This record gives sequence, structure tokens and C-alpha cells, in this order.
Amino acid sequence: MKYIIIVFSLFTLILSGCSEKDDQKLLQKTEQVTQSTVKKTTENTVQANDTTNKKTTEVSNNLDTELAEKANNTLADFISSDPGINNFFEKAYGYAVFPTIGKAGFGVGGAHGKGIVYKQGVASGTASMTQVTLGLQIGVQEFSEVIFFEDQKTYEYFIKGNYEAGAQVSAVVVKKGAAAQTKYSKGIAIFTHIKGGLMAEASVGGQKFSFEQK
Repeated sequence: MKYIIIVFSLFTLILSGCSEKDDQKLLQKTEQVTQSTVKKTTENTVQANDTTNKKTTEVSNNLDTELAEKANNTLADFISSDPGINNFFEKAYGYAVFPTIGKAGFGVGGAHGKGIVYKQGVASGTASMTQVTLGLQIGVQEFSEVIFFEDQKTYEYFIKGNYEAGAQVSAVVVKKGAAAQTKYSKGIAIFTHIKGGLMAEASVGGQKFSFEQK
């Protein structure tokens, strides 16, 4: 009887030891599964955030990249030609930059160009310009144009998309010292920079603008 009790006790201890080992294995397996699940969830979350950030970047950068680069180069050209124009860039509520406007005329003239509109130094959209003129104008011409809006009222009027420069409106050819002699007229100041060609007439009167917000 004594031996039976000893054997039973040993058997109980062995079973207890096995149970503890099994519990430890089960615990380790559970921890591994939990860690794997957490890792996978974290990776999925990071991937989702990256996708969201990519979409946000695409939306915020939906302006024409090539046009934006040309606009920046145009700004640099204007400031290089007349450093004094920087005062307009700093103080104007907004401005529109047209890197290239093509104009052709043989009695009846036409012009077209596309640019970027800025509000307090930040791009707010794109603008298109068309122009039809009559009078003495023979030849082909390419030029850059910057339109400054003195205040918020003038800027908002322009971005309504139906702004038209009156026949009496004239542009200042940008050159050293020109900006210092230029003042706003009805909240607008226009500067041009001839890129090539020659025409007998280069008025900006009659230019019509449309605007598309970014």
C-alpha cells in the first residue's frame, strides 16, 4: 500500500509537470500569435496612412508642374530685369503670372496665354487669357506678363472669371527703374517682358481672363 501511494504521488507530480510545460508552451504560442497580429495590424495602418498622405499630396499639388516651374522662372526674370518690382510682389494682395503669351496680328490680332494666380504669395489656381484686337499690328510676338492686384477686392473680382482689361489699360515694359515709376490704376498694375518678335502695337487692352481654382 505504501508503494502504491508513492507511485501515485510520482505520477501526479509527472502529470503536474507536464501540465505546467504545456501551459508554458501554450502561453508562448499565444504571445507569438499576438505579436504577429499586432505587427500585421501596425503594418496595415502605416500602409493606409501612406496611401492617405500620397492622395493628400496629389490633391494639394494638382497644379500643372511645368507651368508652375515656368511661372517661377518668369518671376525671377522680372526681378532680375528690375529689382524694384519686388516691392509689388511683397505688398500686392495677389498677382497673376503668365510665362508666355503668344500674339499674332495682321490688322486683326489675337493673343492667348495660360498662367498661375497667387493669393498672398500662395498659388490659388490657374488663369487663361484671350485677346482680340483691331488696328495697326503686324507681326508675331511672345511676351511674359504679370498682373498685380493691389487689394483683396480687386483680386476677388479677377478670380470671378470674367475680368476684362479695358481698352485704355496699358502695360509697363519691365526694365530697371520702371517699377519705381509705376502706380496702380483701379487696383491693377500690369508689367510685360518681351521674349521675342516685334509688333507695331503691344497693348493689353481687351484681354479677357478666366480662372480655375486649384
